[in-house]
Amino acid sequence: MKQSFLIALLFTSISVSAQMPQSTIKVQPATSSKQLTMPWRNIIAVGRANNLLRADILEHLAYAQKVMGYRYCRFHAIFDDEMKVVQRNAETGKLVFQWHEVDQIYDALLKLGIKPFVELNPMPKVMASGTQTMFNYGMNVTPPKSNQEWGYLIETFTRHLVERYGIDEVRTWYFEVWNEPNLSGFWSGTQADYWELYKASALAVKKVDAQLRIGGP
Repeated sequence: MKQSFLIALLFTSISVSAQMPQSTIKVQPATSSKQLTMPWRNIIAVGRANNLLRADILEHLAYAQKVMGYRYCRFHAIFDDEMKVVQRNAETGKLVFQWHEVDQIYDALLKLGIKPFVELNPMPKVMASGTQTMFNYGMNVTPPKSNQEWGYLIETFTRHLVERYGIDEVRTWYFEVWNEPNLSGFWSGTQADYWELYKASALAVKKVDAQLRIGGP
């Protein structure tokens, strides 16, 4: 039965092929050539900031960079609590910042010849207006309790980058306000809430240097 079916299928294919009109394809070589732009080399995405503290991830990224030669690297969660960037002084209530893990990541990327594409998120727990999270590591996606405090974080963060890496270098980076705030999973606030977050972020970055590049969705 199986053999009969295969024979029937073969003769059907031959019959269909015989009935198909014949066509000729002509290839005209270009009179001039140009370099392939290879836009995929512009940027590589890595899950979240904390991943780039792992030696094995950096090893894989180094190999990819050697083969492909990426210009930028983008990732979530530079301000996630696991990065230990923001704390609040229990006595004064003021925000306290530390940049050790942040510096490790950006140092490693620059050493590989990759520039950071800085995604400004998520909301540190001590600054958050709510508890909604995304992903298994609990990235807080709520608006800040205070846009003034958020602006202070962004300005201080940006000034630190300029002090460490130099203004000429940081001017070649990109800053992005949040990630996909049009999706409720990534942003629990309203569209108006996002505009306020964007305004606070852009003003903070531009306060450090007007030529720094910042945008968003």
